[in-house]
Amino acid sequence: MTPDQTRTTSTPAPAHVAAALDELDDRYADASAMPKRTDTEHAHRAAALALVCARRAGWWRVLERHGYHDPHTPSIYGHAALLARHHEQNAARFWRQSARDWTARANGDPHGSGLWATWDHLTPTAHDDPVHDDQVRDEHGAVA
Repeated sequence: MTPDQTRTTSTPAPAHVAAALDELDDRYADASAMPKRTDTEHAHRAAALALVCARRAGWWRVLERHGYHDPHTPSIYGHAALLARHHEQNAARFWRQSARDWTARANGDPHGSGLWATWDHLTPTAHDDPVHDDQVRDEHGAVA
């Protein structure tokens, strides 16, 4: 079922969206469980997750329209669906970029497509961090 099919059926949009999102939750779990032992496997997994997130965003858009255009539905539901759609669009964007990065790595680029190219420089190491195992940080990050 696609988001456009909700216009041609008699079942209310929220029921269609709920059913579609439930199905996509299963597909997301399946994609998450895909093997990721190699760069190629990581790329395939990320691409599958991107597709599921993009489809989720489409269904949230259906619910968003329903929430804003149905006179019997409070607009807060449309706004909540808008936020959910944006979340899924951002997740799809992340997974697409991750798939490109893993694909570049699989093709021999040790730094990938650039998404994680500076990750090693951003991650603090024991040498960079003055806090040692016997020291503790307070809730503001200061050494106690």
